Amino acid sequence: MRYTRPKDSDALYYLGVVQRRLHKNKEAYGNFYDATWNAGWHAPAYHQLAELDCENGDYETALEHIDRALSTDVNNLKALSLKVVIMRKLGMFEKAQDLAERIMEKDLLDYQSRNELYRIRKELKQNRLAEAILDELYNIMQDRVQSYIEFATVYSNCGFYEEAIDILSRLEEKENQFPMVYYYLGYFWSKLNDREKAQQYFAIAQLKPHLYCFPFRDESVEVLNEAINYYPDDAMACYYLGNLYYELQPEKAIGLWEKSQAIDDGFYIVQRNLALAAKEQQDDPVKAANLYGEAFANNNEDPRLMYEYDIALEQDGIPPKDRYEKVFRDNRYISQQKSSTFLREIELLIFLGQYNEVIDILNTAEFVESEGSRTLRDIFLDVHILRSLQEYQAGNYEAAAGDMKTALDYPIGRWGSERRAQMYYLLGTYYEKLADNAAAEDCYEKAINEIADRTEYHYEKGLAFRKLRQSENSRKEFNALLEMADRRGEADVFRSFEAASTGSARLARNYYLRGLAYLGMERNNEARAQFARALELDPAHLWASYRLNE
Repeated sequence: MRYTRPKDSDALYYLGVVQRRLHKNKEAYGNFYDATWNAGWHAPAYHQLAELDCENGDYETALEHIDRALSTDVNNLKALSLKVVIMRKLGMFEKAQDLAERIMEKDLLDYQSRNELYRIRKELKQNRLAEAILDELYNIMQDRVQSYIEFATVYSNCGFYEEAIDILSRLEEKENQFPMVYYYLGYFWSKLNDREKAQQYFAIAQLKPHLYCFPFRDESVEVLNEAINYYPDDAMACYYLGNLYYELQPEKAIGLWEKSQAIDDGFYIVQRNLALAAKEQQDDPVKAANLYGEAFANNNEDPRLMYEYDIALEQDGIPPKDRYEKVFRDNRYISQQKSSTFLREIELLIFLGQYNEVIDILNTAEFVESEGSRTLRDIFLDVHILRSLQEYQAGNYEAAAGDMKTALDYPIGRWGSERRAQMYYLLGTYYEKLADNAAAEDCYEKAINEIADRTEYHYEKGLAFRKLRQSENSRKEFNALLEMADRRGEADVFRSFEAASTGSARLARNYYLRGLAYLGMERNNEARAQFARALELDPAHLWASYRLNE
């Protein structure tokens, strides 16, 4: 029988890592040993063997293995720090102290060397020196809870649970409220077979505030599962573990969140998470909207939840008026706390015809937008253009022109400049009513010179050509709209900025474009049918609604 093995040892090494996590330490031990045969994996494999030896309490062998790791990676501070711990465990205090001090010289911010020096000096009854080192460590770690948890896992991964408990107990003494501190303490005590202490800390962890607690470490899976073993009715542990699983194992996450909800149906974030999963994983917008509604009923003072709830209602095809009543009515003091939420409310107000209110808000409020977002720009232009059209229909042509000039003054930039075709055309019609034909013709000339390629503003550009008695060019613009409407599913380079747009909304846009083409061709009944179909698919399509009702 011919002996075979991998050319490189990375597969053996990572197989050992997985086996360690599965508590198959005997198999892992053999694979790590095999991995040491390759020079590139010699140091990390021996380091893993030393950690396993520490878990087994075999510190003599651990020292031998960590020395072998250091023989090919002499400046590895993590390995050097583990050697300090091993030597302390073997009672080699002077050598351990000397090595810890050398590590501190190499890394001025190293946690473990200082912690080991503190423990060594405590062992040697040098209490004053020990406290000085501990104060220095406190100063470096600055009460950062994630630093403490990460540091504790450095010890616990080697089986040093007492040391891990000591580290997290320092946060407990400072009355830190982060739940995972107490879940980890409960887990460490369970590993030391102190069931009473484990129960105590797992019970405490359930009651700590959940705000900004989002576990992400691999070690947290075992910690939270152990908490659930102790307390099967721990709704918070199920919630946290679901958060950790969701990206890679969504089905497990959903099951845990459903269990959490069954235990505590008043916790709105679990309902919100289940709503998100219904939308992203189950493709069920109705279920998502209902779950968001339950979450909102439990907490209507979270602006982010308002934002997501409104999106869910929109994707479920709920009309704008109903969305406003469900989410935003009498909730302005909450929605204005988050720009993205406030902007969605403003969009609905525009749809409901509250132009003056929206313009007052735009003139007084401050907004923050993410990169690539054009919502605020579109809101500003929509509301001023629509109010100008309202003034025009009321015969207030000066006021209409004033609003349109305000819209034209907006710093659109490179993307979106095609909308000036719409604005210049409309302004031209206002000037006609004001008997300023020269100004009107100038506006029409500007409109036809705007580049409107692949946008709905071919429509106004076509109307401007008609005003200038260029009927052939006018027809080309309307035909361009028909061609656009027929190119369904074509890749859109800016689609990444329109993640909230549904398939129905994109299909509605095609009907709207076709409606504009027919309107330009004076096929008015056909145009109205297209606008009506667009509005059926997307009840929030602002301009389809306007065209249908003008």
